Amino acid sequence: MALPQLDMTIKMNQLIYIIICILLSLSIQAQDIEKIDIETQVEKVTVFLDGAQIHRSHQGQFDKGVHELKFTGLSTYVDKNSIRVNGQGPLTILNVEHKVNYLEGEQEEKSSVNIRKQIRQIEDSINLLNVENEIIESQLGFLHENRKVPASPTSQLASLKAAAKYYREKVSELKKQQLLIKDASQRLQQKKKRLRKQLGEKLGETKPTSSTIIVNVDMKSSSNAIFKLDYLVGGAGWYPTYDIRVEKPNDPIQLVYKANVRQKTGVNWDKVQVTFSSAMPTNNRLAPELKPYYLDYYGYNENYRRFNKVQGKLLDSETGEPLIFATVNVAGTTIGTETDVEGNFSLMLPEGKNHIRLSYVGYKTKVVPVSSPNMTIEMDSGVDLESVVVVDYSVPLVNQDQIKETRVGGTRGKQAPMTNTPIPLQTEESLMNFEFVIDQAYSIPNGTNKRTLEMKTQTVDAEFHYYAVPKLDELAYLVAGITGWQEYQLIAGEAQVYYENTFIGSSLIDPSTSSDTLSFSLGPDKNISIERELIKDFSENRFFGSRTEVTKAYRFRVQNNKSTAVSISLVDQIPISKIEKVEVDVLETSGAKPYPESGKVEWTLELKPGEKAERILRYQVIVPRGQGKIVE
Repeated sequence: MALPQLDMTIKMNQLIYIIICILLSLSIQAQDIEKIDIETQVEKVTVFLDGAQIHRSHQGQFDKGVHELKFTGLSTYVDKNSIRVNGQGPLTILNVEHKVNYLEGEQEEKSSVNIRKQIRQIEDSINLLNVENEIIESQLGFLHENRKVPASPTSQLASLKAAAKYYREKVSELKKQQLLIKDASQRLQQKKKRLRKQLGEKLGETKPTSSTIIVNVDMKSSSNAIFKLDYLVGGAGWYPTYDIRVEKPNDPIQLVYKANVRQKTGVNWDKVQVTFSSAMPTNNRLAPELKPYYLDYYGYNENYRRFNKVQGKLLDSETGEPLIFATVNVAGTTIGTETDVEGNFSLMLPEGKNHIRLSYVGYKTKVVPVSSPNMTIEMDSGVDLESVVVVDYSVPLVNQDQIKETRVGGTRGKQAPMTNTPIPLQTEESLMNFEFVIDQAYSIPNGTNKRTLEMKTQTVDAEFHYYAVPKLDELAYLVAGITGWQEYQLIAGEAQVYYENTFIGSSLIDPSTSSDTLSFSLGPDKNISIERELIKDFSENRFFGSRTEVTKAYRFRVQNNKSTAVSISLVDQIPISKIEKVEVDVLETSGAKPYPESGKVEWTLELKPGEKAERILRYQVIVPRGQGKIVE
């Protein structure tokens, strides 16, 4: 019996010995790994249309052995899949990990909490006023329905006068109450708007939770080493806009490039090298355009897009609160804007584009089709901030070998309504994108909702002509055409147009829709009068057996009321039949140039000051009897 006990004792001693060895090994390993906290500064930033690439570095002396380097104070919005770490020296990078320091984040400031509370109180007050107004409306309805006193042999004149007096005084009293309610509601709405703007500014100043990149490195010998960090971060982006200044036709255009940048990454960019890249790692002032006019039994179909501008409001899907200073882009382009303190936005749409992209810090990016010129869109909150191990440490996000450098000159426009001076820059062009490199160190603090930088101004030669589609709009639009536009490094964006020292509205610069000539509208000129009228004497429906002949005739009158001669392209259209039994015959065009594939006809008019011109368009559509309605 003693042998089994002895054997058990030996096994227990062996187990204890193994446990002690493991603990000693772990202790030795823990002592061998030196943990070092490293603070770095943002040195270089490449700002994309949505997101930014951050460059940091650290140089120091390290002893031989394994070290755990903690690069602290980084943005919460680091893209975990984009982290790149490059080490130079006698070393091997063992592991890279990204962690969010949730406990280091500050709570929302008391002032912001108080502002939210005030906004909720104001909304409650507005709701109470609305209820009170509904009650008054009900009382007015009741008085209106019962204002007639039934006539009877016993009714007296005094009773009728008393009822009329009561009705008049009561209605007057209720109407005055409604005016007071309306005034109070308007004042509360204005106060709510100011508080929301103040809240947006406060939220931009709030310091968010920080994150850390942990790099485990094995130094082969005691030596100096350099570590370079590159990663993508959310909460930043930019979009281009332009100022177009035209003093008078035939003068060169002053074209001002501007970058509108936002920066809410949680980290200040102090005196860093900034590059703006067109890449994406992650009032109607447009001249109308005719579409083919097809005939079909289901009714005539002109295939027009009925709007080229979208307006809307962006809301939190859970709370219904407006999302302030969110970014809104035309999907697949550089055209963009941001929401205001009420969550409202307005964005022009280039031809053929019908989706918008919405992004906001802490919310899931959303792409939606433009189904209406006025939209209300909700966004869902959600940010993926889990730790991640990245195995690729040194692949650059931008291949600099594919970029060639060209310097672009230019002069500053005298009339441009800008307070900032152009910043020195270089333009770098890759096969697919442009990069504007700022030549001097620049600071963009965290919390910047929108900062507009005037990058450069160029004098551009252009050809001018007027363009009119009176079927859609009886106005002549001044259109500028730039040939050889590829050399100007233009990317799609909205443009503020100034003509003859007057702001006339917004237009679009969209190189993706152009070939040799880039054209954009400078807005309508009311000094050119245009009229399109149906000539009733030549427009008729005639029936021949099983067929109907529908004849349409239009007269166009154009007069130049300007003091200078003008060239005008006058455009209309002839329907195109998509049905075998429907025929279209052109009867008269007054010498217009035809475009058979689209059905367009175009007259080019050269008018002296005060000169008038008249043109006729007449065509006939032969359809099966009873189908005449397919013609407009």
